[in-house]
Amino acid sequence: MEELWRELQMARSIAVLTGAGVTSGTGAARALGGRTLAAQFGPADLATGQQFAQNPAAVWQLFQSRRALLAARGPDKAHLALAELERRKTLTLLTLNTDDLHERAGSRKVVKLRGDLWWMRCTKCGRPWRDGRAVLAPLPPVCACGGIARPGVTWFDEPVPETEFKQAEAAVRSAGLLLVAGVTARLVVVAQLAAVARRAGCRLVELQDPAATPSGAADCTIAGDLGDMLEAAVSRVRPFEDTLEPCL
Repeated sequence: MEELWRELQMARSIAVLTGAGVTSGTGAARALGGRTLAAQFGPADLATGQQFAQNPAAVWQLFQSRRALLAARGPDKAHLALAELERRKTLTLLTLNTDDLHERAGSRKVVKLRGDLWWMRCTKCGRPWRDGRAVLAPLPPVCACGGIARPGVTWFDEPVPETEFKQAEAAVRSAGLLLVAGVTARLVVVAQLAAVARRAGCRLVELQDPAATPSGAADCTIAGDLGDMLEAAVSRVRPFEDTLEPCL
């Protein structure tokens, strides 16, 4: 935790990239017997464009289950700590998660690389809209134009949207530290942003579960409980201006 605190304190600006691991301490994850939300509700063989085209109702049942679960649960210590870090440092939060737990924790600068499960988009006219209801009926939802709506997320067989990826690239280029938490740097989009960090001279620090294998892509890998590590380290971080020595 001392090492993480030093990394956070020394960085003038920070980009944080989060994945499913940051939900491991939430009530939602505990309700699933310790499994992450992604493991329970994001199987690659179902959350694809091909499967949606074949059976949209079945895919929507999967996403409705996740919406209902998340509606009854709150953010983890990791989400709350990152929101607090944003109040103390210049920070942009990049996430591969499609839930709204970062926003509910208080994070304001959030780039959602894989979309938002509370949004949907018409497959006929393309109109997007937000629907915060936990339970949708009937399934699949239908747009006013008569077209079937799809969840507002990026399928596993789709690339990260260009607009969001460019926002993430810009955040990493302008940061002194890229903190990767709850997701391996071996994942393609993470590896791409890690390459951006290296070219920009941005330090890369990886936070991961002790059982995970280090990716080898980071300047520093710190293992432990994400919520505990972030909570303890962030509580000691001072705003950058407070660390400057006065001119004599």
